[in-house]
Amino acid sequence: MWPYMKKIASRGLGYRLFSGWRVPGNICTVCLCVCFTFQIAMAQQGSNSPAAKGLSLEIPGLPANRSEIIWDRLPLLKSERITVFEGKENESAFCHHASIFYYKDRFFAAWSNGNKDEDFSGQRVMYATSKDGHQWSKAINMTGSTPEMAYTPSGFWVHDGDLYALAGFQNSRASTLTSDRDELNIYRWNRGKSAFEYSAVIAKDFLGMEGPRQTPDGQWLMFGRPADKSLPHANRFAKGGKSAVNDWTIKPLPNDKVEHDIFWYTLPNGKLMSVEGTGDAPDRHLVSMYSSDNGNSWSDPVPSDFPDADSRINGLKLSNGIYVLLNNPSLSRYRIPLSISLSKDGEKFDHMANIRIEQTNKKYSGHAKAPGYQYMRAIEHAGKLWIIYSVNKENVEITTVSLDEIKRFYATDQIYENRKPAAEIIIDNNEKGFETNSPWPTDTVAGFFKGVRMGYHGHNYAYMKNSSASTDNWAKWTPKIATPGVYAVYMKWPTRSFGSNGSMADVAPIEIRYPGGVHRSSVDESRYGGSWIYLGSFPMNAGNGSYVKIYAGKNVTTVADAVKFVKN
Repeated sequence: MWPYMKKIASRGLGYRLFSGWRVPGNICTVCLCVCFTFQIAMAQQGSNSPAAKGLSLEIPGLPANRSEIIWDRLPLLKSERITVFEGKENESAFCHHASIFYYKDRFFAAWSNGNKDEDFSGQRVMYATSKDGHQWSKAINMTGSTPEMAYTPSGFWVHDGDLYALAGFQNSRASTLTSDRDELNIYRWNRGKSAFEYSAVIAKDFLGMEGPRQTPDGQWLMFGRPADKSLPHANRFAKGGKSAVNDWTIKPLPNDKVEHDIFWYTLPNGKLMSVEGTGDAPDRHLVSMYSSDNGNSWSDPVPSDFPDADSRINGLKLSNGIYVLLNNPSLSRYRIPLSISLSKDGEKFDHMANIRIEQTNKKYSGHAKAPGYQYMRAIEHAGKLWIIYSVNKENVEITTVSLDEIKRFYATDQIYENRKPAAEIIIDNNEKGFETNSPWPTDTVAGFFKGVRMGYHGHNYAYMKNSSASTDNWAKWTPKIATPGVYAVYMKWPTRSFGSNGSMADVAPIEIRYPGGVHRSSVDESRYGGSWIYLGSFPMNAGNGSYVKIYAGKNVTTVADAVKFVKN
């Protein structure tokens, strides 16, 4: 019946679905009618046509071409960092989609977890608790694991005084199942047992992006999508949940080009505004939609000049009246930095700072793994903003920022210093200052990302294929520094495939020598080709005593293109 229902939905008709309660273990199954209405009729507009100009980023001096922003020129807010969970190789190495909540007397954190790869067979939802937000319990498997299927967390929800955790359940990547299964489950917190227990399926063909939040009319609202993003009207929102946990009306958004990673808040005028991303690098930006009827319908998206790196975004209104927007703003698609933007009215954001900007080290290979601070979610509690995110899709961390620090920063007159760097040195692979300890061939082939050529610097690039484990092949860039100081270091490589000669190195070891030490890290050359990727900032003396070195990996192809040293 389910494929038939999908066919009906694609023709623009409404339908009502029924499912049953599913109880784990040897507990009897109690049949319950779980119903919701999917309305394919396009969400009404008219009264929701926005009068405001929409979301904007207005900081004096900020380059109109957002790709020219030098992100380490933004201030770094004072914060505290907390580790919730660290993944282990081939056991729990994939961690992502983190969410955080405070209920009664403790914090709750949940995240998706897999042995190695994102959304592969057996992916589960893990959770941990903490009384103070600093010391976290051992991670517990909330959902269990199902072959050929994957669970993904969808936030938390308090309904009639009970705490629920939400988890999407869908076919895993590379699944051999012949039919799709796509549902949103809830798990009730059993306070006596200090554990989440399966409760019900509350929706089908809908995976929530965050837990439901209440609108002024007392109903609940959440955004989401089906597992199959190619379905007509794939971006959807659900309204309801007041009379029963499974009572939802699901409608499509008026524009299918916006992404599904959406958050919303209430503006001072009482309207609701949602924020979401659209477009591809290097032109990706945030857009906003408006609702004047408590989220029952939404306007067409209003474009903005707010840059975004194609990652999950989040925002909220703080108790002090300041609106917060969290995202990865780099148009290189690199999920560094994690930045915070502030606004008085929720639309015009006139302050922006970094929360995390230091280069991260991806430890393990895996499908869709990438460096950076990703898919953030945040809550306010006890005078602090608690921001949870995954690091490299391997660890789960929290950064806290006090509301006093946010208020202090917002009281300053921020001006972006849009000036040329005091010094800039670029060393290409065929220029003086570049060397290798063995022959590295050169090539000029470069690939595309969503139709945009992701090329190299200069005339070509060098590469090393399938370096053996016993061979210490490296390439090195040594700048001649005229003016001592702190230099931001960037690396560039192209996007391309080497086919049978080995994939691009996704954990390519690098070494940065500077006065007083050596910084060891890695870069993911399987992603972010064609962009200058920030590696960190380091003090450098005059002369040629500093360098950047990359090592060729085993059974992969490592590229050596160009390195840039910038004194700001």
